[in-house]
Amino acid sequence: DVLQESCPTKILLPNPNAYNKGSEHHLGPYDYYKQFGLNDTQIKIIVNATPKKEYYYQSPMGTRLFNLALGSIALSFVGASGKEDISKIKKLYKKYGRKWVSHWLHYRGVAYKHLIQ
Repeated sequence: DVLQESCPTKILLPNPNAYNKGSEHHLGPYDYYKQFGLNDTQIKIIVNATPKKEYYYQSPMGTRLFNLALGSIALSFVGASGKEDISKIKKLYKKYGRKWVSHWLHYRGVAYKHLIQ
């Protein structure tokens, strides 16, 4: 209840395991989605959503599946959250300063030079 009141707006990620129910001692994903007020149709949407592309928005105003559809350049930044990625970014920044971005994109194999004017 406290979580629902404190965070009335949620963005839920795709989860192919969303139908999994827990035991009497541990809740499963399905149980948590039910606690968030989702019905079986909404849970089915979460099960079938495309990972890293579609997200399920829930708020007091309503719910909606939306497509973030980020391109390769944006994904190379927002998808960089692991320890290795962060370490590499720090090294590139230390070595290249403000020009670290182009080196990061090259490291990730992202074509970007056609976008520079």
